[in-house]
Amino acid sequence: MSLLSESLERHLRELQNPTPVKPKAPVVTQVQALDKDCKPVWNRSVMLYFCEGTSDKIYQIQIVQGLQTSDYFVKFQYGRRGGTYQQGTKTPYPVDIYEAEQIYQKLLHEKLAKGYVTQP
Repeated sequence: MSLLSESLERHLRELQNPTPVKPKAPVVTQVQALDKDCKPVWNRSVMLYFCEGTSDKIYQIQIVQGLQTSDYFVKFQYGRRGGTYQQGTKTPYPVDIYEAEQIYQKLLHEKLAKGYVTQP
């Protein structure tokens, strides 16, 4: 039997009997647990790190959706890694997604300018 035939047979067997894929566990963040009235918009979240000298801090920024589908908030958490995090919001009232995105980007650029990075 040729190498090509063996390869085709192997692929055919894999198609007929696929290997089951384990579903990924849902991502749960502290912001989600603290904001019971909001649900995270998963694609708009970033974790930033600052490690210099004795400083080892994190800063998390998220856009979360409120109870109305057009309501968004920009939330943040920060603190020493492994410690208790402080939390707050940059939007005390709901804003539309475009304004939330502008606030998110502005805060992200401010933290990057201060030396925070996306990889620890």
